Amino acid sequence: MNPFSRMAMADKLSIPQLKVAIKNGTIPSYIGIPLLQDKVNQAKEAQSMDAAAQAQANKPPIAQQV
Repeated sequence: MNPFSRMAMADKLSIPQLKVAIKNGTIPSYIGIPLLQDKVNQAKEAQSMDAAAQAQANKPPIAQQV
């Protein structure tokens, strides 16, 4: 299996699945660790965006604030 096919396979895994694959050696660490870091960062960004959207949705309209 070439590195590009391994990377494509690893990209489809969830964060916990990717951790296990790296630990077991199914995916080499030089492919898995950077991908894992990217996935964790994307999850954090999505979570912060969701929190910001919820905060905005819970805020009353400006007319009611006056």
